[in-house]
Amino acid sequence: MKRLALLACLGLAGCIDTIPVSAVPGAADPSELNDARALVTYDFFDPTTPLFRNEMTYALENGEKVICGQVNAKNRLGAYVGFTPFYVRYGIEGGRVVARMVRTDVGATMGCNQLRDKGMIALPNPT
Repeated sequence: MKRLALLACLGLAGCIDTIPVSAVPGAADPSELNDARALVTYDFFDPTTPLFRNEMTYALENGEKVICGQVNAKNRLGAYVGFTPFYVRYGIEGGRVVARMVRTDVGATMGCNQLRDKGMIALPNPT
């Protein structure tokens, strides 16, 4: 039964229609960077004390931007838990950052590695 469920999941994953989008590294606007950081720390236990490092911004050819980096936050005991990757893909609408995707897991690592190593990323096809 577990094998059947795994095959069904893999089959569905292969059906997702994606398009490659080129990316160019660049500098983030400070207000955009602050908004992206707020999106990353939104559900943290203590969102006022995170440490950020290795942040890199990419401009996508579809007009969106991606910020990749690492974040370290405190747990309930007040100790930092270690740096984890983050990935924020966003657009600007009405002068405000609008999140398209926020990840702080292995998906963040995969997306950021694609941007860094290949200069492109696969996004869901809007059609």
